[in-house]
Amino acid sequence: MATRDARCPPVSLMPLANDPAASVRFYRVQPLPPNHPQPCFPTLPVVGAAGRSVEHFTSASRFLAPDALLTPSGKVATYWALKAGGVRPGDRVAVSAYHCPTMIFPVIALGATPVFLPVTARGQVGLEGVNAALALGVRAVVVPHLFGFPTPQMLEIQQRCRAQSVVLIEDCAHALYARAGTALPGSFGDYAIASTRKFIPGGEGGALVANGLALEHPRRTAGLYAELRGLHTLWHDAYRYGTQRWHGRRASTLIGPADDEASQQEARPARASAEDLDNARVERLALKSVQWLVRHADHDRIASVRRQRFRRWAQALAGLSQVEAYAPELAPDHVPYVFPLRLQRPAAQFNALKYHGVAVWRWDQLAESACPMSAKLALELIQLPCQHSLSDTAFERLVSLCLRALATA
Repeated sequence: MATRDARCPPVSLMPLANDPAASVRFYRVQPLPPNHPQPCFPTLPVVGAAGRSVEHFTSASRFLAPDALLTPSGKVATYWALKAGGVRPGDRVAVSAYHCPTMIFPVIALGATPVFLPVTARGQVGLEGVNAALALGVRAVVVPHLFGFPTPQMLEIQQRCRAQSVVLIEDCAHALYARAGTALPGSFGDYAIASTRKFIPGGEGGALVANGLALEHPRRTAGLYAELRGLHTLWHDAYRYGTQRWHGRRASTLIGPADDEASQQEARPARASAEDLDNARVERLALKSVQWLVRHADHDRIASVRRQRFRRWAQALAGLSQVEAYAPELAPDHVPYVFPLRLQRPAAQFNALKYHGVAVWRWDQLAESACPMSAKLALELIQLPCQHSLSDTAFERLVSLCLRALATA
């Protein structure tokens, strides 16, 4: 296994940067298992029963401040952060080589070219890579905080970007909360985005803030039909998971490619499109129901339960020889999005988890780049949910299901 300090070679910065018109292609590092069952437990929070909080944790979030703009998604928030930062067609934008495709779509939608930053074996970008990107003349740098763990050297990255008059955007999709009184994710960048849907029920949800700069957004509201559909989604998800899934019964619905041939076809490189941004929602604010839920959620409880769930995963998986925790312990100030776990036999283990209906995912669909570490992480590093909207009993069933699946791989 690679050492924790391993990085992609600096040359990996420039797979697409030489030609602003070059197409970006995404590929899947391992074909999806065909006809696997829909997860037995929800992967994102829903309205309903929730875990019991046993830890007193006073949370805070830059994205709950009065100046935060609530958007339909983190993807849409990133689009407006880039646009407000002056990114135009033909510009270069530095992004992590280890990513979710939704982190790249806004760059493409603006007609800009991604410049892929090398990552460490923890998937994080560093000052060295940012410096190399600045030397290429990028217009903006996007730095993600993976899984709820703040990226190191943020202050140094901030200083370097300011010295070069380059816009710094913090991607806090995984880092909505921190302990009150600490340096909050989202407070270092010129702009910062979050994905509230990953932490708070709502069917959609993102957030955008500006730190000392102007914020451009049309601020249009959703129509009545969209609002009613949003309310229906809230009710439907709560009912469906509450009555069918939270008791750990195997779902009868099969998802994924229909067969091995379709699975191989889906994994082949495919060109990205600006239309992947979802133009129907890009100019409007989040649904009113989503805004209400964000403003009225019990954020301290959400943060506390997530921390408990992270520690429970660490305890349950500590004795297994075929897996390795990304972070066995949680810092006192951090609030996790997921529990990241390395698989030593990813092909067999990931498929086993999927076929057992475990709510698990990974960033296994990447834009092509010259960074081998990103492809390695995309294959090996899975994300187990720490979300709060499972009862304690249901969460224990999820842990047991995961352990059974890994035992069969």
